[in-house]
Amino acid sequence: MKGRKLMGWGVCVAILFNCSFAFAIQYIEPYLQAPKQDGMTILWWTNSSQPNSSVEYGLGNYNNTVAASNDYVSSMNLYKHEVKLNGLSTETTYNYRVQSGSTLSNSYTFKTAINRSSNFRFALLGDGRTDNSTVISRHKHMVDMAGDRGADFIIEAGDQVKAGTASHWNTLYRNIVTNSAGGSSYGSKIPYMTAVGNHEIWDGSSYDSGNLTTSMARYKAFMANPSNGSSNPNWNERYYSFKYGAATFIVLDLNNTSSNSYDNHDYLPDGSTPDWEPGSEQYNWMVNQLQQAQQDSAFTFVIAHPSPYSRGVHGSPSDTQRGYQLRALDPVWRQYGVDAVLTSHDHTVEHCLTGPAGFENDMDVNDPNNLNYLVMGNSGYSSRYAEDGWNTWMDIEGNDGPPYYTKYFYSWAGNDSLSSFWDVNIVNEGNNLWRADFQVVRSDGQIFDPFSIERTDPVPGPATVSLMVIALAGMLRRKN
Repeated sequence: MKGRKLMGWGVCVAILFNCSFAFAIQYIEPYLQAPKQDGMTILWWTNSSQPNSSVEYGLGNYNNTVAASNDYVSSMNLYKHEVKLNGLSTETTYNYRVQSGSTLSNSYTFKTAINRSSNFRFALLGDGRTDNSTVISRHKHMVDMAGDRGADFIIEAGDQVKAGTASHWNTLYRNIVTNSAGGSSYGSKIPYMTAVGNHEIWDGSSYDSGNLTTSMARYKAFMANPSNGSSNPNWNERYYSFKYGAATFIVLDLNNTSSNSYDNHDYLPDGSTPDWEPGSEQYNWMVNQLQQAQQDSAFTFVIAHPSPYSRGVHGSPSDTQRGYQLRALDPVWRQYGVDAVLTSHDHTVEHCLTGPAGFENDMDVNDPNNLNYLVMGNSGYSSRYAEDGWNTWMDIEGNDGPPYYTKYFYSWAGNDSLSSFWDVNIVNEGNNLWRADFQVVRSDGQIFDPFSIERTDPVPGPATVSLMVIALAGMLRRKN
């Protein structure tokens, strides 16, 4: 009898604890998206409805409160809360915390997007994944290292998760991006943005069973990407662009297309992803973004998942999930002055180069007529060796031999204890010149393939404008 009473008491305690757990905590701590000079988007999740949810923020205090949404997301069986803060000061650090019901989150800070003339740093991760505890630990370590090095934001070029299931999205945001269950706290301090990879599309069993209503519904629920104005609501936010400082970032969904001549994923059915071939809606949108960037940004970066130039298995023209067909986009990217294409998909670390006829003689990474392709597929998941026969698709002259598109290929292929990311530092050198410094940072702190490119800003700075005004005034005086 006594045992039954104790067991009953234990059950009651467990029930009470589970009830309080369900109603009293943020299931996913707040994280940041869509940085702007005058705003920031903050999201968090609870496992019960919390209509009285809000963000409290301020300069050294919390004297501003903005009510949050309280939306049930059926594909996650969770409630999402979102606030778009506006009217903030540029390049300014704010304190913030979120509240749902009676529960208050930890306190964090965020910094609004920088002034056009300021330096900044970002990190490019890829194929971090959520497969198991070892992969999760390595993935989290890369987020921590990027934050520790002072990244203003992180972009992951696809395959953030093993599969687009609810459990893997929970793992990404609880155990890696935020410190909800032992993850990094940097997702709550700096924006963490993503590109769509094939593993975000995969629903855990197949590619052709409902990814628009399951796996991709989850992707779009977790993101607050800028709108691309697509005529198809399914494609909105799957590709997007944003400006940060003197750079434009164009994030594309290049996983597949309906055109047979450009088809680059044998398992994805037509119509399940945005088309990207020339003439498609995404292509035309991309060209418009490229034209704008060429006029108003010192640097243009394209981010996507598949890699057009890679020694890895997915670089092969005969692979079932290949990036090879994307080489059709190389001419337009070079035409509009793209400075680097940042990808993952192949679980390698590689730096390739394309350019006009004869570029292979110098392989000059700083030549604005050449285009740097940076592959990062080593931010958590197991690394791979180059695929047998890579020389047949990486040869520039079609001779199955050198010279190759590859400028650098990592030396720790097959070593699963090491992971890495691309660290990119944007520096204003003055006199309308900008420099971008690139380097691979490995999990043990070692640096690989450091290189720099320098570009002239198409937008004259204040000093340049002043000199132009003085020169014009002198010309007018001489005329008179």
